[in-house]
Amino acid sequence: MSCNKDLYAKTAKFVFGTAQDIFADTEQAVERAPHTFLRDLFQADEANISETLLFQVLRATTPEQQWELLPFIRLPLVPAADIVKVFAPSDLFSQDDLMQVLAHQSDPHNCPLPAGHIAKKRRRTSNDDDIDSGSNRVGKQVELRTRRPDFVRFRHLMLRGP
Repeated sequence: MSCNKDLYAKTAKFVFGTAQDIFADTEQAVERAPHTFLRDLFQADEANISETLLFQVLRATTPEQQWELLPFIRLPLVPAADIVKVFAPSDLFSQDDLMQVLAHQSDPHNCPLPAGHIAKKRRRTSNDDDIDSGSNRVGKQVELRTRRPDFVRFRHLMLRGP
């Protein structure tokens, strides 16, 4: 049993590190990923995936799974434009919560977050607007990592099956 846990942990670490690329084709990735793995991905602080892409993954799950995973979307990390264009029309979040998050983003010292929402960043290595990547070196590491043969094989298995 310990071997299975170790294998799961190593696989999860790899997928979390490349999740932005693996889940780019959301529908197929969600079909192949077990629900427990999706739950772990949504809860993970070390996942390399944007909240907007996580939301797209969430929308590809069943309604029951959506309600379970919804609390793990970190609204404070979502760019304001995505809150307005993607999240608000979905009706999965209350308009009041979305307005509070937008207010918090513009004035974090005077506008508290809605109850239950956290602003802890996930470990990300992209150049999205909602993250400070620090340098171009980080982007190059992602590019090199996603060209590795083991990544290509893994992504192929996730999208197409064995």
